[in-house]
Amino acid sequence: MQGLQARGIEPGDRVAIMLPTAADFFPAFFGMLYAGAVPVPIYPPARPVQLADHMRR
Repeated sequence: MQGLQARGIEPGDRVAIMLPTAADFFPAFFGMLYAGAVPVPIYPPARPVQLADHMRR
């Protein structure tokens, strides 16, 4: 939670989580909830070369 606060995340802020649905996803998701933020899961692109375009949108 302190890491989120250090980045200026406040309760009610929406935070995108771009992780595959794997073990790392769940602590990030629930950490956002615990901090009062709203986690917004977005799926990573199928091909890594599309990542920059995906992040821009």
